[in-house]
Formats: sequence, C-alpha cells, structure tokens
Amino acid sequence: MRAVVENGALALKRRPDTTIALAPLYADAFSAQGLGTVIFHRDGSGAPRSFSVSQDRVWNLEFEKKGEDKR
Repeated sequence: MRAVVENGALALKRRPDTTIALAPLYADAFSAQGLGTVIFHRDGSGAPRSFSVSQDRVWNLEFEKKGEDKR
C-alpha cells in the first residue's frame, strides 16, 4: 500500500487499482471505509515513517516506509 494525496485529500493505493479514501479522525489518525482505522507514525524529525491499520480482527498491522516511490 502507498499513502498518496489526490485532489487535496489523503488516500491509500493498493495494487492493482484500488484507492481507499481516508477521512480525518484526529492528528495522524484516519478512518478508511472497509479497512478500519489508519494511524500514521512519525520519526524524530516529524516525517512519516510508517502507518498501522486496526479493525475488528486486526490490531496495529504496521506498514513501514521502504524508500521513495519512483512512479
């Protein structure tokens, strides 16, 4: 999954062509329809380093930033 800004709104992209809109809940936390709650985690400088997903049967499934996307 990739976090992106589309038309001024934050979303998650999942292959091959799924876009999941994120609705703000509180600082760095978002609601994602059909996915659950997405919380972004920042490093010491304030840059995002990962995000986690929580829902009914999954708690804190973390996705770490692996490098800059060249697309």
